[in-house]
Amino acid sequence: MSETKQYIVRILTEDVNRNGVKRLLRGLRVDYTMLFGHGSWLGEPEKSLVIELTNTSAARTRQIATAIKVLNKQEAVLVQRIATCNEIIGGSNE
Repeated sequence: MSETKQYIVRILTEDVNRNGVKRLLRGLRVDYTMLFGHGSWLGEPEKSLVIELTNTSAARTRQIATAIKVLNKQEAVLVQRIATCNEIIGGSNE
């Protein structure tokens, strides 16, 4: 078993251009998980994307979040950096 302290980074953004965001992330060669939901911004309901990145530096996260903000023509996106302990089951670490 191999555990390492890492960070999960979440970028929360409006779901206005899902396929464009996917293309952007693939083009930036980012490993990600994308979740879809419903939320609100300034009291107004909106469809939401939560993009989770694992072990990405703060500078790289800002670059990705800024690219999404520009792509979607948004006023702002939210970034969360959450400390976590990850364990990979299977693969070459066993």
